[in-house]
Amino acid sequence: MVRGVYLPDGPFRGSTAIARGWLTRGQLRARCVRVFPDVYLRRSAPLDLVTRSHAALVLVRMRGVLAGWSAAALYGASCVPSGAPAELVVPRFVRAAPGLVTRYHRLARDEVTEIDEQPLTTPLRTAYDLARVSPTVTEAVVRIDALARRGRFSPGELLALAARYPGARGAAVLRRAVPLADPSSESPMESRTRMVLVWVGCRSRRCRSRYGTRTGGPTGSTSAMSNSSSASSTTATSTASAARSPPTCAGTTGCSRPTGPSCG
Repeated sequence: MVRGVYLPDGPFRGSTAIARGWLTRGQLRARCVRVFPDVYLRRSAPLDLVTRSHAALVLVRMRGVLAGWSAAALYGASCVPSGAPAELVVPRFVRAAPGLVTRYHRLARDEVTEIDEQPLTTPLRTAYDLARVSPTVTEAVVRIDALARRGRFSPGELLALAARYPGARGAAVLRRAVPLADPSSESPMESRTRMVLVWVGCRSRRCRSRYGTRTGGPTGSTSAMSNSSSASSTTATSTASAARSPPTCAGTTGCSRPTGPSCG
């Protein structure tokens, strides 16, 4: 007989709760939300990615390692998108479930750590995994920036890790992204803005002098513009005006004629 309702604070197995007399099957359906098969959470608890990642470990009875977006969320990385799935590296087959991605591969001992007794990939390994599956080099840089900032590692260390796995999928994207990464970037938007400047050919000293950007990180690449939005708008307007005006002759002092074949 169930004497009272007991609901754990975090995810739990519904079958275990019923067997121990914590609540009835009807109370389980009424007071809890199903996260994964036989894994429930009290309805009043927030169901974010960190909680879903914990639920994923409960699903596999702690026989797995949180990876990818799950690990990034536990580190508090700013690059985690809303609606990202929980991710697990597991030693054996796990039935597919909505909102859960499972991978089957081995991890070296120095690629796994723990947070609150939850096993997860290290920041370095997490960045390695997420950068390789990025849709673009820019997004790979965004992910490396965020995890290198939280994990306090140099982006160059990713190349040493990649050397362990020659021929791994996405290695080419990783190699292109590493030299462009900058752990001093404070947000994904800052990383993306910096990459826009890189792709249009605005680099290093010219970027800093023209747009007021700062430098940082082990690669020496430029970070995002620190000017206010109004200053950026003024700069863009001035640049556009200059582009519409023909260049003037510099051969003669005071000459304001447009340059042409006769100049000189």
